[in-house]
Amino acid sequence: MTVTLSGGGVTVTLPLAGDTARTQGYARWRVENRPRREPLTVYEGQDGLTLTIPCLLDRAPNGSVEPEITRLERLATPKKAGEEPPIVTVTGPVP
Repeated sequence: MTVTLSGGGVTVTLPLAGDTARTQGYARWRVENRPRREPLTVYEGQDGLTLTIPCLLDRAPNGSVEPEITRLERLATPKKAGEEPPIVTVTGPVP
């Protein structure tokens, strides 16, 4: 199985090395302790979505993984100073 990441004119397809997982992006709660009373649980909102995608970078014995690493870095880096990185679309077996 593979996963494809694309954004900002950059596309990289990598073989998966395990299961993808949603590791953040759930409800965020805070517990307030109150003197001589039960604690109060307060909803504070939702964290941004974070996916963990284990990928295999392997071009042994004669290749280099540097082109894939460069493309992955470009997905996480703004094209110009002061701009935001591109929005990344993930295609494949993700939650």
